[in-house]
Amino acid sequence: MATMALIHHEIAIAMTAGLLLSLAAVTANPTGAFTFALLGIFRLSSKLDIYQGVPNMSDELLPAHLDYLKSHFGPQHLRPMLVLSIAAILGIALYFGLTAVQAGTAHEAVQAGLLCCLSLLAALEHFFFAIPFRDSRLWQWALGEPKEQKEI
Repeated sequence: MATMALIHHEIAIAMTAGLLLSLAAVTANPTGAFTFALLGIFRLSSKLDIYQGVPNMSDELLPAHLDYLKSHFGPQHLRPMLVLSIAAILGIALYFGLTAVQAGTAHEAVQAGLLCCLSLLAALEHFFFAIPFRDSRLWQWALGEPKEQKEI
């Protein structure tokens, strides 16, 4: 049911990435298309990890009328897939970092450096899924005091 709730968004993102990458093949600067595709991959990795279950899921921030969304999240345990995702993303970041260092032109160095930084940020995001820090406590002030439900 979780897949059916958002499959049309995933298809639209995949089609947009395909269009951008096909256009990037005939342009001088494909950085935007590469960035979009890379962020799409990291987004999908995050969604799959959350679906399978991550130790740090801040689902208490969801309003009461969206409680049914909690059924789309997996159990709050560290899964091997999350560790593999972090390792793969760090490997991608290492590849782009080495590409930036060995680049022949400034354009290639900046492009690879940007993709390396985005990969490191994605690894940090995935790492936040794994650590036992409840980041929702940072936002509790915005929620205010819980209001009691009045019966009508």
